[in-house]
Formats: sequence, C-alpha cells, structure tokens
Amino acid sequence: MVNILRRLFGRETRANDGVVSADWLTGKTSMTSISALEAMNIPAVSAAVGFICGIVSTVQIRLYKRIGDDIVEVKGDQRAKLLNDETGDLLDSVQMKEAIVRDYLLKGGGYAYLNKRRNEIKSIHYVKNSVVSAVVSTDPVFKQADFLINGVKYYDFEIMRLLRRTDDGARGVGILSENAIVLRTMYNSLKYENITSGSGARKGFLKSAARLETDALRDLKNAWKKLTSNDSNDAMVLNQGITFEPAASTAVENQMNENKKTNSDLIFNVFGLSPEIYSKDDVFLQGIKTGVMPIITAFTKTINRFMLLESEKDSYFFSFDLTELMKAATLQRYQAYEIAIKNGWLTLDEVRTTENLEALNLDFIKLGLDSVIYYYKDKKIYIPNTKEFVDVEGGGKNEN
Repeated sequence: MVNILRRLFGRETRANDGVVSADWLTGKTSMTSISALEAMNIPAVSAAVGFICGIVSTVQIRLYKRIGDDIVEVKGDQRAKLLNDETGDLLDSVQMKEAIVRDYLLKGGGYAYLNKRRNEIKSIHYVKNSVVSAVVSTDPVFKQADFLINGVKYYDFEIMRLLRRTDDGARGVGILSENAIVLRTMYNSLKYENITSGSGARKGFLKSAARLETDALRDLKNAWKKLTSNDSNDAMVLNQGITFEPAASTAVENQMNENKKTNSDLIFNVFGLSPEIYSKDDVFLQGIKTGVMPIITAFTKTINRFMLLESEKDSYFFSFDLTELMKAATLQRYQAYEIAIKNGWLTLDEVRTTENLEALNLDFIKLGLDSVIYYYKDKKIYIPNTKEFVDVEGGGKNEN
C-alpha cells in the first residue's frame, strides 16, 4: 500500500502542486527518542530534573558505624570528603552528583570511575553516559560485565553506576526512551509555536483571485518568508488581486493548548512529582517522598556497594543526611515518636537509633500515668512515688 501511494504521490511535498507525502497519508511520523538537550528545552522536564538533581546533589552524605546497638558517625574519612567536598576531578562533589542523577533520569544510567590505589579510593571521576559501553556476558544467571570508555576496558568494580529500570546491572532505561512519544509530542508542539509566533507577524493566509505563475508564486513566497523572519523589518506590498486573510484560533489550536497542559502534568507525574511542587509545602514534602527518596535510596545502595570494603559492609554504611531537608516534617515525625513512646511501642534508644543518634542506654518503657517505669530486661517495675522496685517474676516482692 505504501509503495502504491509513493508511486502515485511521490516522496516529497510540493508547495505548488498540492501533492502530499505517503508518510503523511499513512499517519507515519517520527517518534524516535529526542536528545537530552532537546528534552531539557521542555519546561516540565527541565523543572522536574532540576528539582530532583538540585536536592540530591546538595544533601550531605555521612559515614556511620554500628557498635553493638549504637550507631556513631565516622569523622575524617577520606571517602566522605570525596562525596561531599573535593572529588579529585574537575567537577566538585555537587556537580558530580548532579551529573550522575541527571544521566540516571534521562538516559537510565549515571557512571563514575573510582580511582583506587590498593583499597584506598583516591578520587571519583564522573563519566558521561554517552561514552560508556557495557559488555555483558550471555549467561542470564551468573551475570558479568566489563565497560569500555573511549575504547579503554574497565572492570566491573571500577565503575560505580546508578541505574534506572535495569535488568542486567550494567545498563538502564531512561525517561528519554521510556516516554519517547509524549516527549517528542511536546517538543514538536514547542517548535510549532516557535515557528508560528517567533517572528511576531500576524498569522493568516494570502489569497489570490487568479492563478499565479511559477515565478510570481516563488517571488511571493520569498517576500512573505522574509517578512515573517525574526530579524526582518521590511514591508510587503501585495499586488492587485492578492489579499491577506487573518487566521483566528482554530479548535485544533485550542485543543493543542489543552493537550500541552495535560502533557506537562503528565511529565511531572513521570518523575514522581506534582506541578504544584513549588507552591505548596505539603506537595513539596510529598514530592520529596515520591520523586527524590527513591533516587536517594538507590544512590545510597550504590555508594555502599562500591565504596565500602567487603570487611566493612557488616558494620559501616553511608547515608544521606536528610535532617535539613525534612525540617518541615520534623513536627509530624516527633509527634509520631511521642505517641509510640507513650504507648510503649518504641523506647527512647530505639527512636534515637532510627534518627542515627547515639543511644543513651535508656532501656525502659513508661507505663500508665507517666509514673510507673518497667525495666523489661530485669522484669522489674519501679514506682517513683514510693521509691520501690517490684519484682514481677518474684511474686510482686517489693525492694527498697
């Protein structure tokens, strides 16, 4: 069918004979993935990526150690300095994390080379997604991969990677390919607006009472094109029999504007965000939970996997410090802790451990009227009013 249409109508669309292309008649349009630069020209994409990258890249990453039931922060570790201050590369820590997360969102994978000397990491170097090629083994169970960067081979443990929607641990799927149709639609809509409104000329049609010869039609088209170009200040004189008819907004254009708003909201939803994220505090906090926290969790797992020694993984761990970020939700969180402590669901030390704070060895639970204290390890109850201990297992015997 397509071949027949091509023979009848030809491959090109000609301005002076009214012939249309076979691709247009069959509804075939280009829906290939757009580039990252093109995608960032879409306001919704730029806003969503900027919001997520801006938060993840500026949050401090801290190293902690488990000592028994306690969790203490490890100060002065070189790896924490590389992640939060100087990376040893031209990019600082904020720029490096921002670039990794941006590649993760748009292209499906953010990569960094770990420059090691024996077991010590000397520097971290961000590597563009476009120059990284993964060579994955054919074994679907015991998966292995090496990486080629500009033709140079690197081993699996040398390339720290943050992957989105991966099924092999080496490559991911980004927004650009996963949502190619809606992104291409929005980008084409912006290009259409730019073409129709970029010159500032009034939209409309030229009508001729008589058929124009080829030379006259060509001259008219060139003059009109020059008039409507962005940098033209020329005037145009219409010959007798040629009139200008202004074009009003059509139902199609109105529908395009409505679709643009719908698609913009859809893009925010793809990133786990809401269009109102900058205007409402509760929506902002919800966006942190749905759009940022999954990436922070994935990034934390990646850092712990590649930057800790095997001998350290049982007792050490990296974590993003969300204290400053979640200050707006501190009241709600503390109220929840208060209810849990008051009803005996959590102890004070369990709450402090959850907050990555040092335990104070407060191994008791408050019971009833805030005046009876139960030591669950010793099976004893202390009554402050009478200054007595009661042995629960000893038949209720009092002890001064």
